[in-house]
Amino acid sequence: MLQHKYSNKIFGKKILIIGPYPPPLGGVSIHIKRVKKKLENQKNHVFIFDTSKKFKRKFLSFKNFVKTIFKIKPEIVFFHEPTESVQKLFVTVFLKLFLKYKLLTIDHDCRLLYNFKFLKKLFLKSILKKIDEIVVIGNTTEKCYIDNKIKILHKTSVESPFLKPNLREEEKILKKLPNSVHDFLKEHSPIISANAFVPTILPNGGDLYGFDLCIELIKSLKKTNPTVGLIFGICKIETESHKKYFEKIKKEIKKFNLENNFYFLTSDQEFWPIIKKSDLFVRPTLSDSFGISVHEAITFGVPTIASDVCTRPEGAILFKKENLEQFIQNCFIILESPRTTPNGKPGPSMIKTHEMRAPGP
Repeated sequence: MLQHKYSNKIFGKKILIIGPYPPPLGGVSIHIKRVKKKLENQKNHVFIFDTSKKFKRKFLSFKNFVKTIFKIKPEIVFFHEPTESVQKLFVTVFLKLFLKYKLLTIDHDCRLLYNFKFLKKLFLKSILKKIDEIVVIGNTTEKCYIDNKIKILHKTSVESPFLKPNLREEEKILKKLPNSVHDFLKEHSPIISANAFVPTILPNGGDLYGFDLCIELIKSLKKTNPTVGLIFGICKIETESHKKYFEKIKKEIKKFNLENNFYFLTSDQEFWPIIKKSDLFVRPTLSDSFGISVHEAITFGVPTIASDVCTRPEGAILFKKENLEQFIQNCFIILESPRTTPNGKPGPSMIKTHEMRAPGP
């Protein structure tokens, strides 16, 4: 299993992390938040340049970026998502000539590389040669580099982005959630959880985070289990396209009379306490670089079903991407299995095994 290593054994340094920082909470921003805490525990001074902040003009963004680096004078710079901002990466490499810091890039998702024009790709390759260390997150990102002929392997490591959440924050996070979330958890069984950054339709029309598959799953489960509930965590709904698709999702749910079985949680709080309270976690994505939430679910002993679009942690049950029948069948198998009671003895299954079966061909 891939491990997180790049932040290990760093002590007493002045560090600048360049990347998105919460809020909103997404896979990358959660990773950065936890890495920051880990580095601070290792007696480092850690600064953040939040690339998710919006500036009215691009010039102001770059001006603030350069000013921040000169002001901090870091000894180490972690640059996240280098293929997302090649221009900022170039500036960071250029300033390295004067400030002499060590520079690492951490690439969580380089799908954009496939769309780069030849000259832009060549430019990126030339910049990456100046990087001290290149960290790619997961085998999918590694494959993307190989496919695009970026072979700087002597500097490259393949790692997991996963760091354990701080369990001491659980009660605080749960207290900040709306009462309606706690009511939903009490009134529904079994509880299934899933999450997404934003509701997204891909250029080919596919549902990136699998809202469509989740609707079909709950339709099947509700036939004999009317109290089944799915909590779907969404980091943000920002653009018109996100809003438009989210409204379409809600219309589909209403069409099949499933409004009482779905809860959409848009929150700046981390989602793992909800996962921890679930009977099943699902990650039916069409694309993924890793999926931190999958690792979180497995860490908490929550049965987990995920698409086979990337390397998943040991313990996850995989189904073939977009295979609705296989997805539902796997969910039924998990929920039909006896639950373990606190005394370690088998308890009742979460669904009625004699009445319910996944749809056949």
